[in-house]
Amino acid sequence: EGGDGCGVHDDAQFGALNAEVREIVLSEPFRLALHNLSDVAFGALAPQLRSFFTPAHGAASTVDSSERSATSADGGGESCESASACGVECRLGSRDGVAQAVPVARLVPKLMRMMPRVLDENGEVVRAVAQAPPLAELCWRVYAARPC
Repeated sequence: EGGDGCGVHDDAQFGALNAEVREIVLSEPFRLALHNLSDVAFGALAPQLRSFFTPAHGAASTVDSSERSATSADGGGESCESASACGVECRLGSRDGVAQAVPVARLVPKLMRMMPRVLDENGEVVRAVAQAPPLAELCWRVYAARPC
């Protein structure tokens, strides 16, 4: 009686559910679980980002000087002289130890091309997050309707 066909009978029922969800989402254990899941996801994503934007060390450059700026802006660039010199600059492409900025106009399309690999259900990031203990615990708490 008085229902809208979706299982919600009145504002009081919705208000109670909303308050319960808010309490769980604002709890410190929930935040910690999300933090841990983010660490797992970015830990698995970092090597993919590095490989996507960094040329292999020691690879001989076959790109002539007129193509170098376009290639390094795309993330290809020249390889670093040595692994010890490699840092953020190398990931974004560097020449003579000077970081080369990647224009957003080229970075965004590169990331968009990378997303299907990252979000693939059999991808490393998805598998790492799916196997993360914090996710299993969080799912069990939600399933069991226990507060965090």
